[in-house]
Amino acid sequence: MQLIGWVINMSQSPEQKQKKRLGPVRRRALPVKHTKPKLVVVGEGLTEKSYFENLKAIYHNVAIVLLNNKRNSDPNYLLSLISKYEEDGNYYDFAAIVIDNDGRSDESIKNLFKWQKNRKNFLCISSPNIEYWFLCHFDCKRNISTTKECNEALAHLLPNYKKGKTPKEVLFEPNIRKAIEKAKTQVSSVYLTEIPQKGTNLYGVVEIILNNQGSPKKT
Repeated sequence: MQLIGWVINMSQSPEQKQKKRLGPVRRRALPVKHTKPKLVVVGEGLTEKSYFENLKAIYHNVAIVLLNNKRNSDPNYLLSLISKYEEDGNYYDFAAIVIDNDGRSDESIKNLFKWQKNRKNFLCISSPNIEYWFLCHFDCKRNISTTKECNEALAHLLPNYKKGKTPKEVLFEPNIRKAIEKAKTQVSSVYLTEIPQKGTNLYGVVEIILNNQGSPKKT
């Protein structure tokens, strides 16, 4: 019997004997991969699209997904695009519908107000228009209440500004921080219950983008 045991032991390789002495090999745990927060955005026009495209190119710690509105600016249609995005099995951490006042009534967008009850959803409205948000990045002393006044004030500060384009001045983080604080003094709540007559709550979504960043890429 001893001879048989000796033969069996001799048949084992040095590697097998080493494993037997050391016991079972422990596998190293793989690092957990953390994904970026995903922000889905759909805006009513080219200016909104351009603005978020530029933010996406500079600030990388949030995955910004821009939905194509196919030139349909109806807010309820924009809401349906995000609903379809989710129904198709896509997830998101935050979503934003970005529109101007445009003389709309609260009743016409009541479904969008309800949509905000899920606090990951943001209805962003600028009054009179998104250019007012751009103005918040500057020390503009003018009293703005109409689209015409807003556009004229921006043209005075940025003579080369063109509708549908994003001024580089509104992409620098110090200027954005200033705009956020200024906008908060006029529209204090990120979640709207009515259309603001003046001001913008767009700062809420932009703040999410900034607060998830390290150092932004230089433009």
